[in-house]
Amino acid sequence: MVPIRRRRQKRWRANSGVGVKSLLSLSLLLAILCSRCRPTGIIGLDDNRFFSERPVIVIQNDRYFVRFRYADREPSPFYMKSTSRIREGKLIIFIPVTTSTGKAGAMLQMDEIHDQDKITLIKQGHVYWEHRRRLTRMHIETL
Repeated sequence: MVPIRRRRQKRWRANSGVGVKSLLSLSLLLAILCSRCRPTGIIGLDDNRFFSERPVIVIQNDRYFVRFRYADREPSPFYMKSTSRIREGKLIIFIPVTTSTGKAGAMLQMDEIHDQDKITLIKQGHVYWEHRRRLTRMHIETL
């Protein structure tokens, strides 16, 4: 019987840390880029292509809503859902995306806000609409 020679497997070795340094540099660059990436509004508060009534905060029977009416035009605007977050003591409301389903022309939409921290900021009047990283104070109506 002839003995079978086995190949020695090469072990990976960092070439004086160059690979590790490159990986760390790339990770740092990605972390910096991602820190600037956050959803932002794509539709302005007064954009008549999307709204026939601009978005406002509505308080009705101790319930809180973002209310707006879609523009009545052809082609019909896409369905939109408002999103909100708290940043630096302000309630920021925006529409990050639209969908291509449904015909929303002239429809009234009311998105309810349930979070108690957000409701507190509404009561204090710290509510803003965000569009392209710019903030505009929103009107608050009580019905």
